[in-house]
Amino acid sequence: MGLPQFDEEVIRDLATETSYDRGEEYADYGAVRNLVVEGEAYRAHVYGTHRYTVRVWDESGDVGSSCTCPYDWGGVCKHVVAVMLSVLEQQELGEAVKTVGQPVALDTDASVQVDDLLASLSHEQLQAFIRLQAGEFPKLIDNLNIFAQGAAESDKTVEAYTAEIAAALADGSFQNPYAEDEYEYSYYRDDDDDDDDDEYDTLADILEPYRDTAGKYLAQNNWIESAKIQEAIVHACGQLRLESDDDDDDDDEYGYDWEDDYVAEAGHSEARRALQDWAELISNAAAGPDKHRLIERFVAVFAPDAYDLGPQPWEHAFQTAVQTTPEAKMALQGIDALKLKDRDPDKAGVLLHLLDLSGDTNRFLSVGQNAIRHHPHLALPLAAKLLDIGKRADAIKAAETALGRLRSEFYHFDYRDTREDLLRFLVKTCDPQRESRKLLNHAETLLFEYNDPKDYEFLRDLMTTQAQRDQLIKQVQSKCNPETVTDILSAEERWDDLLAYARRHTREHSFPRMIRRLRDHFPEACFDLYRRVVTNLLESGTGQSLYNSIASHARQMRDIPGQEEAFGQFMAEVIETYKRRPSLMSTLGDLAAMGRDWQKRQRQEGFKSLTPAQAQAMDLDELAHHCPIDPETARRMGGQRGSAALVWAILLQHDGSMDAADITDIIARHRNMRLPSASGIRSGGLRLLETLDYVAIDREGNRLRQVRLLQGLA
Repeated sequence: MGLPQFDEEVIRDLATETSYDRGEEYADYGAVRNLVVEGEAYRAHVYGTHRYTVRVWDESGDVGSSCTCPYDWGGVCKHVVAVMLSVLEQQELGEAVKTVGQPVALDTDASVQVDDLLASLSHEQLQAFIRLQAGEFPKLIDNLNIFAQGAAESDKTVEAYTAEIAAALADGSFQNPYAEDEYEYSYYRDDDDDDDDDEYDTLADILEPYRDTAGKYLAQNNWIESAKIQEAIVHACGQLRLESDDDDDDDDEYGYDWEDDYVAEAGHSEARRALQDWAELISNAAAGPDKHRLIERFVAVFAPDAYDLGPQPWEHAFQTAVQTTPEAKMALQGIDALKLKDRDPDKAGVLLHLLDLSGDTNRFLSVGQNAIRHHPHLALPLAAKLLDIGKRADAIKAAETALGRLRSEFYHFDYRDTREDLLRFLVKTCDPQRESRKLLNHAETLLFEYNDPKDYEFLRDLMTTQAQRDQLIKQVQSKCNPETVTDILSAEERWDDLLAYARRHTREHSFPRMIRRLRDHFPEACFDLYRRVVTNLLESGTGQSLYNSIASHARQMRDIPGQEEAFGQFMAEVIETYKRRPSLMSTLGDLAAMGRDWQKRQRQEGFKSLTPAQAQAMDLDELAHHCPIDPETARRMGGQRGSAALVWAILLQHDGSMDAADITDIIARHRNMRLPSASGIRSGGLRLLETLDYVAIDREGNRLRQVRLLQGLA
């Protein structure tokens, strides 16, 4: 069946607008980790309030997906969106997603050839070959040592690895790319001053060989040795962070040191990354004494958290590393032996995970109730546990208490996901009969803060009268974002309301989306709205960005059903008014061509319907407008349509034949100009008319005499 095939449009179809936007934020901010191909599916971890595991697979030509988060409000969740967008990003960069769980398929012929070569060589020959290659490829000896070590632990200690990595980091040359003075220097310097040798290290680059070595040990199922390296990276980067924080010699007047603080932040980030890699290693290790040792060591580093990695990175790490009841009990024994206090709120997230797995409900509740005052996101597992044991009122109280603290004591944006999860828990848990007012309040908050149309449907169904539903629609239009308003009004088929809303929000980036929903119901009104929008943009200024926006809106205008003629006329007006803006005309491209085609049809139709009597009664300029010569044709022939059209109109009003000198006199009087200038217009016009076989000219030497119109009115 193969891996699922999808693009951005497919993802948008699978998710609500809100889930797509939130998933895009998650992907942009690096919340997707450990993206791999596993069998015929993509698998990844996404870090939000907790760590969630996402899988995406092919389901009979459609995209199937699963996520361990509690979302079930229609469409795929934001975590699935984030993973799918990350897959697309890697594809765009030309990077293959790493495959796990399957041996690499070797070319059969090549494998046979290697086997034959090895069989033909003696032990001494193989040794000689390796010695020869070792001189040319020093890495070969390192790889051979790892291979020879197999699954057995080496004598090298974590402390030795830490010292080695710390020394490599100490030798690094780091530069903050966002430093203020560096920014000014690079902005003003002359290109001739570039110094190609002025290169700087990054922590990730220095650590890469050690991570590579850890991966090679892991390939040998040497869990202990690989874990030593990951732990050593945590220690070395954590120490680097502490040392950089303590050095305030170069602080500026605001107490900020661009370089040291940058290194400290990078060290913190790399330490957390190594912590998660270490946790992944533990989760994949085979059950047995080695895994027991790995968990013990993990707990020993967690207990002091000497590098202040933070509560949530440790929560994510333990959720990854410890996943069974025996493992949880083992970890709890280690924590209790180290005499960690249950009332330490920064350890509570880890304890709740372990206590939940171990089944110690009483201790779980005690830890959770103390912790939510400091870490509101822990109210979610606490409330879920209370609900599981039948204490629904206590579960609601715990969730509402945490929600209240988020509103009053904590920075709102940092806990945006937690707020949403708490609200969803409350909406699902509150009883519609006994707690209707509370349920309505939470449902309204959920809708107006997170703008999911599914939340509107839930809230609407709680309403008992049409008046309440009409009031809800008014609230939606005033409190929700334009995308959500568009979806809700469309789903309710309140087209008049949506049209009125679109008229008030023509500057919103979702305006084209509104028109796509409305154009089949109000094509003329939608066209008039777009005409106003595009006209305002045209009058607002110049520039390629503005021209791109104008062209985008114009294409939406073109697609409004039944307005083809009106669109052609509008584009004809645009090119006539702004023909001296070549960049605009180029950007409009085929749209401008539609305007020119409309002009051509109008001239042809006007010419065909014109009678001699009408021609005689018209002003010359008005009659010239009906000349059937196309401007594009005139330009290709190197002539001026305006001059040719004026001469054509004069001939038409004088029975199609007259002396060339008389044409000059009429032009001079009509344009109020001197005869030499009028003669120039006549000459240019006649030249083009003659080239296109509209006139025949009698000549005497170089002098023009009689001019006869060959293509006049029928």
